[in-house]
Amino acid sequence: MPQILTPADKIARELGQAILLVDFRTPEQRQEFMGKVTWDRVARARFTNWMKENCPDIHCQDAYPPLSPGTIICPYFGTMAVVASEHDQPDAYQKIVGYWEDAAGNPKYATVTLFLVPKDFAYV
Repeated sequence: MPQILTPADKIARELGQAILLVDFRTPEQRQEFMGKVTWDRVARARFTNWMKENCPDIHCQDAYPPLSPGTIICPYFGTMAVVASEHDQPDAYQKIVGYWEDAAGNPKYATVTLFLVPKDFAYV
């Protein structure tokens, strides 16, 4: 059954805070838009379980990455919005980033990438 998912930038605007967007694709897979859309379901399940165990009070939901204006339909990329920001949920944010990224801010795992989506994100 088709679902209508909210883009991460709309979630951030509605909440009035930055959020994290978690992508479970490799950089090469992110280059595919309407082609073969795949993501690492095992990595997504591992991330979801880790969040339930380590940050149970932090809301997570399926979400699109920010979409350019005029996008009517696109496939789901497996992305997840995590309502945590350095300013609004600093302890959870540091725990999430500290576990999933190295000290330089690079992903520790090839198919789990965190992106910050600011509350005022807009395509120009």
